Amino acid sequence: MDCNSISSFEKLIREISLKKEIFIFGAGVHGKILGRFFNQVNIKWLGFIDNNIELYNLEICDKKVYPLDNIFNRENVVVLISLSHLVHGEKIDAIKGQLKEIGVNQENILYFGDSYELINDIIYFINKPQKVLLKNKKLKNIFQKKRCFIIGNGPSLRMEDLYRLTGEVSMGCNGIIYLTNNIEWRPTCFFCEDSTFIKNHIKNTNDLETILEKCNFAFTTLKTDLYKKYSSTYDKLFYLRADLLSSTVKFSEDISERIYSSGTTLYSMFQVAVYMGIKEIYLLGVDFSFRKERYSDGKIIVNDHVKNHMELLEQHTEGVYNVDLIMEGYKCFRNYANNHGIKVYNATRGGKLDIFERVDFDSLF
Repeated sequence: MDCNSISSFEKLIREISLKKEIFIFGAGVHGKILGRFFNQVNIKWLGFIDNNIELYNLEICDKKVYPLDNIFNRENVVVLISLSHLVHGEKIDAIKGQLKEIGVNQENILYFGDSYELINDIIYFINKPQKVLLKNKKLKNIFQKKRCFIIGNGPSLRMEDLYRLTGEVSMGCNGIIYLTNNIEWRPTCFFCEDSTFIKNHIKNTNDLETILEKCNFAFTTLKTDLYKKYSSTYDKLFYLRADLLSSTVKFSEDISERIYSSGTTLYSMFQVAVYMGIKEIYLLGVDFSFRKERYSDGKIIVNDHVKNHMELLEQHTEGVYNVDLIMEGYKCFRNYANNHGIKVYNATRGGKLDIFERVDFDSLF
């Protein structure tokens, strides 16, 4: 879909809506973004289509979710596929095939999911987050002269290593927060950007408040449902405009404006840590080993010998990791750090990430 601005996109979809019945395929993150946008600018659309039977007949963005078989008048239907190629990859061609099989004309199947700059602008438009993002300015340089441990959920991470981080500035994400139920250590900063984690573990205010009790600061993005529900409720909860770019990865120096995404929550942590004034960073549990890996040429490799996450996290859902994009982010951060007097060391026990200088974790205490 060749639209490079919100105004041109809105004009195109509005013109289509006057002649055709519009559905969004995919009731996930990008689908909800589209649905909210259509509602705000009063574009007529009929609902979602999804292959997930658990969603059928639910209402999302005030519209129902339908299975493919329930779509009638198919020659007059336009379907916007809202799935990200980075996440769903080869499934998108299969979905296009499904739509053609039920009678949707090929020219009426539009792909929206990789128009990243447009998605970024729509997220900003529908959320109106200016005031919320300004709150991030209070974090500027609050950890000057402190070192920081940025923790990945790799299989090399040991419980006994976390004990030793008590009193240190640390950053962790997603399921790692539940390790704090049984040990004294807890991350100073907790990041929850993963929509599946939020759906499964932050279902209500009690869940969120339990997490907030365990850290000094928590971070999520404007894309998540947490923003819609709690945009101005909690002092310890901060929001990030996380832009994914179609071109080269960038590094943000001002998290009150935006950060940039690079296929891993760790890249968000790097940008927040630098904004907080940290000049000495140690990576722990960042193995750079994934069970299912996708490469920029579309190839997917499954490594059956690799644990997806350490067993203690009980993280059963399996992700596909875009290793070329993640590495591009690591290299961008390494170059930024080298040019700005920031020392970055990899204290992971083993693993495959060798672009940062290695140090022995035990020697740091």
